[in-house]
Amino acid sequence: MARKRIGQKVRVYKDFKANVNGEDIIIKKGSIGIIRGLLLEYPYENSFVYQVEFPSCKNWDKIVFRVKYLEPVK
Repeated sequence: MARKRIGQKVRVYKDFKANVNGEDIIIKKGSIGIIRGLLLEYPYENSFVYQVEFPSCKNWDKIVFRVKYLEPVK
C-alpha cells in the first residue's frame, strides 16, 4: 500500500474505537476522512498510522483521530 498524502480523502475499511476526552466513540467502516498528518514514521502492523479528521462525525468535526485502517477515495 502506498503512503498517503496530507489533505487526501480516505475511507475507513474497518470499524475501530477511538477515545475522546475519556469517552469511547466508534468510527464506522465506510466513514470518509481527510489526512491531517502522519503519527508514525514506520509501518505498524503493515500499515501507517495517520491523523485523520472526520468532518461527518457529529460533534467531533474538530477532533483528529489516529487511524490505520484507511484506503484512498477514488
